[in-house]
Amino acid sequence: MLPLTARTLGMNLQWQPIDDAYLMLGLGPNVTPPGGAPWDHLGGGNMSYIFETGYVPDDLFHVGPGAYRLQPFAATVDGTSQAGVGLNFNQQLGLHSPLGLFGRFGIGGPAVTRVNGASAQVAAGAVLQQPLHLAHRLPEAGNNFLAVGFVWSQPAAARPPVANLNEYGLEVVYRLQITPTTFLKPDLQVIWNPVDDAGVHESVVLQLPLVATW
Repeated sequence: MLPLTARTLGMNLQWQPIDDAYLMLGLGPNVTPPGGAPWDHLGGGNMSYIFETGYVPDDLFHVGPGAYRLQPFAATVDGTSQAGVGLNFNQQLGLHSPLGLFGRFGIGGPAVTRVNGASAQVAAGAVLQQPLHLAHRLPEAGNNFLAVGFVWSQPAAARPPVANLNEYGLEVVYRLQITPTTFLKPDLQVIWNPVDDAGVHESVVLQLPLVATW
């Protein structure tokens, strides 16, 4: 929902007055196409200004660590300026609990949020750490988790023949740490009323990425 693009120039200012809180301001162009040179699309007619303030306590009211972020923004896309706001949180449900919750909310002007496609969006879900209790056999399995999430999106612009239909999605993902630097992450997604696939009522995506870092 935030009007941001990758592969471009930008600037990020950060300030952390205390250990548990921070402030950030990021700005940069928002219409850089894939493969385009980042300096070819600089200009005030297509810029995003994202402010973020976050609170990341180690233990919130004795229920465990969490993260709470507020992201108001202003942007100009093709000469039209509009604003919006995002809010997201993650919270562990108990200091030693394997269960946690997350939530996301965002809303903004339809002219600027069409950069990423949704003018309003709500998502929520749950994460279970070490669901198979493998950590006593494999030290690396301490990073394993199972997560499920649901999302509702309102398109930033109507796309016939599915104009005015909202998009819904369900995702289930599992992370299996195989070695300290390698993990397998099967992922299942179901999308209803996909706005980028006109006339399709339901799309199912299954991914099985193997990720290695060094």
